[in-house]
Amino acid sequence: MYLKEILRGKRISILGDSLSSFEGVSNNANINATISKNPAYYGKTVPFKLADTWWMRLINKYEMVLCVNNSWSGGLLYNYLPEYIEDNMSGEYRAHHLADNGGNLPDIIIVFIGVNDLWHAIGWEQFGKAYHSVLETITKQYPNAETFCVGMPDRDTRLVVRAQKLNAAIRQETASHGNKFHYVDLYNSILNNDTYAQNTLDKDKLHLSTSGMQILADIIENSLKELEMK
Repeated sequence: MYLKEILRGKRISILGDSLSSFEGVSNNANINATISKNPAYYGKTVPFKLADTWWMRLINKYEMVLCVNNSWSGGLLYNYLPEYIEDNMSGEYRAHHLADNGGNLPDIIIVFIGVNDLWHAIGWEQFGKAYHSVLETITKQYPNAETFCVGMPDRDTRLVVRAQKLNAAIRQETASHGNKFHYVDLYNSILNNDTYAQNTLDKDKLHLSTSGMQILADIIENSLKELEMK
Protein backbone atom coordinates (compact mmCIF):
# COMPACT_ATOMS: atom_id res chain seq x y z
CA MET A 1 0.00 0.00 0.00
CA TYR A 2 1.33 3.41 -0.92
CA LEU A 3 2.09 5.93 1.83
CA LYS A 4 -0.65 8.35 0.83
CA GLU A 5 -3.25 5.61 1.11
CA ILE A 6 -1.92 4.71 4.54
CA LEU A 7 -1.82 8.27 5.89
CA ARG A 8 -4.89 9.81 4.29
CA GLY A 9 -7.31 10.90 7.02
CA LYS A 10 -4.98 9.85 9.86
CA ARG A 11 -4.79 12.10 12.91
CA ILE A 12 -1.30 13.33 13.71
CA SER A 13 -0.01 14.85 16.95
CA ILE A 14 3.32 16.54 17.55
CA LEU A 15 5.26 16.81 20.80
CA GLY A 16 7.94 19.41 20.31
CA ASP A 17 9.55 22.78 20.91
CA SER A 18 10.00 26.00 18.91
CA LEU A 19 11.07 24.11 15.78
CA SER A 20 7.54 22.67 15.59
CA SER A 21 5.52 25.56 17.00
CA PHE A 22 3.23 28.01 15.23
CA GLU A 23 1.26 30.86 16.76
CA GLY A 24 -2.43 30.07 17.26
CA VAL A 25 -2.01 26.40 16.35
CA SER A 26 0.46 24.78 18.74
CA ASN A 27 -0.78 24.84 22.33
CA ASN A 28 -4.23 26.04 21.29
CA ALA A 29 -6.73 25.71 24.14
CA ASN A 30 -9.59 25.38 21.64
CA ILE A 31 -8.00 22.14 20.47
CA ASN A 32 -6.71 20.90 23.80
CA ALA A 33 -8.33 22.16 27.00
CA THR A 34 -5.27 21.28 29.12
CA ILE A 35 -3.28 24.08 27.49
CA SER A 36 -3.54 27.61 28.88
CA LYS A 37 -0.98 29.53 26.86
CA ASN A 38 0.35 29.71 23.32
CA PRO A 39 4.12 30.31 23.35
CA ALA A 40 5.29 29.93 19.78
CA TYR A 41 8.36 30.97 17.80
CA TYR A 42 6.90 31.04 14.31
CA GLY A 43 3.99 33.33 13.53
CA LYS A 44 3.48 37.09 13.74
CA THR A 45 6.85 37.83 15.29
CA VAL A 46 8.61 35.73 12.64
CA PRO A 47 6.85 36.15 9.29
CA PHE A 48 6.18 32.59 8.27
CA LYS A 49 3.24 30.80 6.69
CA LEU A 50 1.63 27.85 8.44
CA ALA A 51 1.94 25.86 5.22
CA ASP A 52 5.72 26.33 5.39
CA THR A 53 6.15 24.36 8.62
CA TRP A 54 7.61 20.89 8.28
CA TRP A 55 4.54 19.26 9.83
CA MET A 56 1.93 21.13 7.81
CA ARG A 57 3.80 20.26 4.63
CA LEU A 58 3.36 16.57 5.51
CA ILE A 59 -0.25 17.02 6.60
CA ASN A 60 -1.16 18.76 3.34
CA LYS A 61 0.78 16.35 1.13
CA TYR A 62 -0.71 13.22 2.66
CA GLU A 63 -4.17 14.60 3.52
CA MET A 64 -3.77 13.94 7.22
CA VAL A 65 -5.62 15.72 10.03
CA LEU A 66 -3.90 17.66 12.78
CA CYS A 67 -4.97 16.21 16.11
CA VAL A 68 -2.83 18.25 18.54
CA ASN A 69 0.42 20.13 18.12
CA ASN A 70 1.73 20.31 21.68
CA SER A 71 4.93 22.17 20.87
CA TRP A 72 6.17 24.84 23.24
CA SER A 73 8.81 27.39 22.29
CA GLY A 74 11.60 27.08 24.84
CA GLY A 75 10.18 23.89 26.29
CA LEU A 76 12.46 21.11 27.47
CA LEU A 77 11.76 17.41 27.64
CA TYR A 78 13.13 16.99 31.16
CA ASN A 79 11.07 18.62 33.92
CA TYR A 80 13.63 20.28 36.17
CA LEU A 81 12.68 23.96 36.40
CA PRO A 82 9.92 25.11 38.81
CA GLU A 83 8.39 27.40 36.19
CA TYR A 84 8.09 24.45 33.81
CA ILE A 85 6.02 22.59 36.35
CA GLU A 86 3.76 25.61 36.88
CA ASP A 87 3.25 26.30 33.19
CA ASN A 88 3.06 22.66 32.08
CA MET A 89 5.93 23.27 29.69
CA SER A 90 7.90 20.06 30.09
CA GLY A 91 7.64 17.36 27.47
CA GLU A 92 7.05 14.80 30.20
CA TYR A 93 3.84 16.59 31.18
CA ARG A 94 2.73 17.42 27.65
CA ALA A 95 3.03 13.81 26.49
CA HIS A 96 -0.18 13.18 28.45
CA HIS A 97 -2.06 15.67 26.28
CA LEU A 98 -1.82 14.62 22.65
CA ALA A 99 -5.54 13.89 22.19
CA ASP A 100 -7.93 16.67 21.22
CA ASN A 101 -10.88 18.08 23.17
CA GLY A 102 -13.20 15.58 21.51
CA GLY A 103 -11.19 12.69 22.89
CA ASN A 104 -9.82 11.76 19.47
CA LEU A 105 -6.52 9.91 19.79
CA PRO A 106 -3.66 10.39 17.36
CA ASP A 107 -2.83 7.71 14.82
CA ILE A 108 0.63 9.15 14.21
CA ILE A 109 2.81 10.87 16.81
CA ILE A 110 6.00 12.79 16.05
CA VAL A 111 8.25 13.35 19.05
CA PHE A 112 10.78 16.03 18.18
CA ILE A 113 11.96 17.51 21.45
CA GLY A 114 15.29 17.85 23.21
CA VAL A 115 17.04 20.73 21.45
CA ASN A 116 16.61 22.92 24.53
CA ASP A 117 17.75 20.08 26.81
CA LEU A 118 20.83 19.84 24.63
CA TRP A 119 21.54 23.56 24.98
CA HIS A 120 20.94 23.53 28.76
CA ALA A 121 23.37 20.59 29.10
CA ILE A 122 20.83 18.20 30.61
CA GLY A 123 22.67 14.97 31.42
CA TRP A 124 22.06 12.06 29.09
CA GLU A 125 20.96 9.80 31.95
CA GLN A 126 18.33 12.29 33.12
CA PHE A 127 17.31 12.87 29.54
CA GLY A 128 17.05 9.13 28.90
CA LYS A 129 14.81 8.62 31.92
CA ALA A 130 12.57 11.49 30.81
CA TYR A 131 12.41 10.07 27.28
CA HIS A 132 11.51 6.68 28.73
CA SER A 133 8.70 8.35 30.68
CA VAL A 134 7.37 10.00 27.52
CA LEU A 135 7.36 6.77 25.52
CA GLU A 136 5.74 4.88 28.40
CA THR A 137 2.99 7.51 28.45
CA ILE A 138 2.49 7.15 24.71
CA THR A 139 2.37 3.36 25.01
CA LYS A 140 -0.34 3.50 27.66
CA GLN A 141 -2.47 6.39 26.41
CA TYR A 142 -2.15 5.99 22.63
CA PRO A 143 -1.49 2.24 22.19
CA ASN A 144 -2.39 2.15 18.51
CA ALA A 145 -0.30 5.14 17.45
CA GLU A 146 2.78 4.82 15.27
CA THR A 147 5.39 7.04 16.92
CA PHE A 148 8.37 8.61 15.19
CA CYS A 149 11.14 9.83 17.49
CA VAL A 150 13.35 12.44 15.86
CA GLY A 151 16.94 12.61 17.06
CA MET A 152 18.95 15.72 17.80
CA PRO A 153 20.45 17.51 14.79
CA ASP A 154 24.09 18.08 14.00
CA ARG A 155 23.90 21.87 14.15
CA ASP A 156 26.74 23.14 16.34
CA THR A 157 30.28 21.80 16.67
CA ARG A 158 30.26 22.79 20.37
CA LEU A 159 27.38 20.38 21.01
CA VAL A 160 28.59 17.32 19.12
CA VAL A 161 29.40 15.10 22.11
CA ARG A 162 26.20 16.04 23.95
CA ALA A 163 24.08 15.52 20.84
CA GLN A 164 25.57 12.07 20.27
CA LYS A 165 24.82 11.04 23.87
CA LEU A 166 21.24 12.29 23.75
CA ASN A 167 20.73 10.55 20.42
CA ALA A 168 22.04 7.31 21.89
CA ALA A 169 19.42 7.64 24.64
CA ILE A 170 16.65 8.37 22.13
CA ARG A 171 17.69 5.46 19.92
CA GLN A 172 17.85 3.08 22.87
CA GLU A 173 14.43 4.05 24.21
CA THR A 174 12.86 3.93 20.76
CA ALA A 175 14.22 0.44 20.09
CA SER A 176 13.06 -0.87 23.48
CA HIS A 177 9.43 0.15 23.03
CA GLY A 178 8.40 -2.14 20.19
CA ASN A 179 7.74 -1.97 16.48
CA LYS A 180 5.30 0.93 16.70
CA PHE A 181 8.22 3.22 17.58
CA HIS A 182 10.60 4.45 14.91
CA TYR A 183 13.86 6.38 15.18
CA VAL A 184 14.43 9.28 12.78
CA ASP A 185 18.17 9.84 12.42
CA LEU A 186 18.43 13.60 11.99
CA TYR A 187 22.06 13.77 13.12
CA ASN A 188 23.37 11.72 10.20
CA SER A 189 20.97 13.18 7.65
CA ILE A 190 21.59 15.75 4.94
CA LEU A 191 20.69 18.39 7.52
CA ASN A 192 24.20 18.34 8.96
CA ASN A 193 26.21 21.14 10.58
CA ASP A 194 26.94 23.24 7.50
CA THR A 195 23.64 22.54 5.77
CA TYR A 196 21.73 23.20 8.98
CA ALA A 197 23.31 26.63 9.42
CA GLN A 198 22.62 27.53 5.81
CA ASN A 199 18.92 26.76 6.20
CA THR A 200 18.08 28.80 9.29
CA LEU A 201 16.31 32.14 9.70
CA ASP A 202 18.80 35.02 9.96
CA LYS A 203 21.52 32.39 10.24
CA ASP A 204 20.77 31.80 13.93
CA LYS A 205 21.81 28.18 13.39
CA LEU A 206 18.69 26.86 15.10
CA HIS A 207 15.32 28.01 13.76
CA LEU A 208 14.76 26.66 10.29
CA SER A 209 13.92 28.76 7.25
CA THR A 210 11.34 27.60 4.71
CA SER A 211 14.05 25.67 2.86
CA GLY A 212 15.16 24.04 6.09
CA MET A 213 11.58 23.10 6.90
CA GLN A 214 11.31 21.35 3.55
CA ILE A 215 14.49 19.38 4.19
CA LEU A 216 13.22 18.33 7.63
CA ALA A 217 9.84 17.35 6.16
CA ASP A 218 11.62 15.20 3.57
CA ILE A 219 13.68 13.44 6.26
CA ILE A 220 10.65 12.64 8.39
CA GLU A 221 8.67 11.64 5.31
CA ASN A 222 11.36 9.12 4.44
CA SER A 223 10.93 7.54 7.88
CA LEU A 224 7.16 7.50 7.50
CA LYS A 225 7.68 5.23 4.50
CA GLU A 226 8.51 2.46 6.96
CA LEU A 227 4.74 2.14 7.32
CA GLU A 228 4.56 0.84 3.75
CA MET A 229 6.36 -2.30 4.89
CA LYS A 230 3.88 -3.19 7.61
